Amino acid sequence: MRLFRYVEIAAIVIAFAACPVNSFAKPQDFGFIQSVGGIKLKSPTRSLKGWELPVEINVAGLKTVTTPPSLVNSGLACEKVGARVDGETIWIQVHTGTAKPGQSADCPAAMLGNLDPGYYHVFYEASPRDSLNSGPAQPATEIGTIMIVATDNGLY
Repeated sequence: MRLFRYVEIAAIVIAFAACPVNSFAKPQDFGFIQSVGGIKLKSPTRSLKGWELPVEINVAGLKTVTTPPSLVNSGLACEKVGARVDGETIWIQVHTGTAKPGQSADCPAAMLGNLDPGYYHVFYEASPRDSLNSGPAQPATEIGTIMIVATDNGLY
């Protein structure tokens, strides 16, 4: 009976170890982004996966990007910058998790996919309301505007 218990515990530990890192990522609101130094958009780049939007942000609060940091989080890593495109509007949101070896507090680029040439307004996505969040809904914050241009080979 005791052996069965150890096997059961081992199976649970293995199941958690096999979970992707982003399973535990937590979306952050814009107040958090401001508290760690702000966020800045860089020029979009084209890759085999489509357009990417590099952003400058350090979730540990070790760099001033647009505002002086008021919070230091040495145990946080930036897991991803989620993005969704709705017409000419791009919504982004930073997701953080507990720092592990090899991870960085600097965020990777947001993956935008294939976009038509033109100007896009980029907003920071307010956290979705849930049963634990009884406060007022957060307004969206515009971060800036980017331009997508056609490439020489006709792809965009």
